[in-house]
Amino acid sequence: MKSCSTCGAAHTRPYSEWCKPCSRERRRAYWRSHPTRKPAPGPRPCEDCGVVHNRQCTTRCESCARLKRNRDAAERAEAWGKANPAARNTIRKRHRSKKGEHYRAAGRAHDKARRERNSERFRCGRKLAEQRRRARRVQAPVADPITPENWLARLALFSGFCAYCDQPAEQMDHVIPLRRGGAHDIFNVVPACKSCNSSKGSKDPLEWALQCYE
Repeated sequence: MKSCSTCGAAHTRPYSEWCKPCSRERRRAYWRSHPTRKPAPGPRPCEDCGVVHNRQCTTRCESCARLKRNRDAAERAEAWGKANPAARNTIRKRHRSKKGEHYRAAGRAHDKARRERNSERFRCGRKLAEQRRRARRVQAPVADPITPENWLARLALFSGFCAYCDQPAEQMDHVIPLRRGGAHDIFNVVPACKSCNSSKGSKDPLEWALQCYE
């Protein structure tokens, strides 16, 4: 609790030495003693953004005034924290102990709900991450990166079936194998079933086809 510098009443305003009634009275007294500085009534443009507003006793619109108040409050809080590091750390620890678990639980629930809403995309993302690791190991060139969106579009192009047979696709296959200089991009990959992908391995498509028909 703080004491007002004018009337001595107790108040809890952290950034003012006067209570709210005294601050209001001081503001009114200022405008009474400086009548020429008071903005003229009527619409006028905001000094920051130029939007026309009808607010009295201020040259800023409501949005810019709120932004300036928040910015000033943040600057005062930062200055106070630098001047009182021990108190700032105590406040932060107290806040983390009270709200930390709440925020962590909310974050876990949000992540779980997001994964459930986008389950196919998350599964696709995990597969793509493994393919990127393989491409980095062999230093494969990348022209058009593979994203979950364009891979799902590529999968839909084959109606979810293997590009080499009529079985449901389970894996991603590089048409020109990475070990033979193939690029890790969307134009060099097709969906494949596990059997075809394992059989093809690191063979060239023509070489694999000739081997299959021997």
